[in-house]
Amino acid sequence: MNVAQARAVRLGLFILVVSCLAAIVWLVFGRPDFCDAVTDFGAFVAAHRLQAFALLMIWSFLLFLTVMPLGTTTILLAGYFLGPMAGVAQFAAMVLASAVIYEVGREQDPDILARRVKDYPVLLKVANIAQDRGLVFSSLSRLVPVIPSAVASLAASFFCLSRRSFYGGTLLVGWVRPVGFAALAAAGHMIPVCGI
Repeated sequence: MNVAQARAVRLGLFILVVSCLAAIVWLVFGRPDFCDAVTDFGAFVAAHRLQAFALLMIWSFLLFLTVMPLGTTTILLAGYFLGPMAGVAQFAAMVLASAVIYEVGREQDPDILARRVKDYPVLLKVANIAQDRGLVFSSLSRLVPVIPSAVASLAASFFCLSRRSFYGGTLLVGWVRPVGFAALAAAGHMIPVCGI
């Protein structure tokens, strides 16, 4: 074991010990009033449902313009409080943000792309696949959970996907992740936590 590995092991053990001590203190001295906060927030969202959907759409639109990995966390929370329709709202925001990114970065000349990636055989191969099977490329980039929406849109514009392939793939399968995660989170109400 080298010095860097030993440091990492010590840091990991330190974090484990601190976490265990924090859990013991939390259990011994009483839990914070987390359940009441969740219940109050749920009641607030229920009373202001339209505003919550508007806020979700605005937040998701801005989020999908970046590469911040908060989309799944956002839709899980929104799905829990707003139900599966939160996924539809996030899908609409994703389509709008993706259109902005794709259209702003759209490369229209495949020859320019070929010159740019000629020294990178893997990128050249990906570019050829993307151009030959644009709809499949766009669809798969929307289904893979570790590819942020902004990256999928940038890749589509960089690899010269046609509008038909990009929007077709986005509309065909782009709804699966947000609606699926929102439905899964909405089912969280069946778990008897906090008396909800």
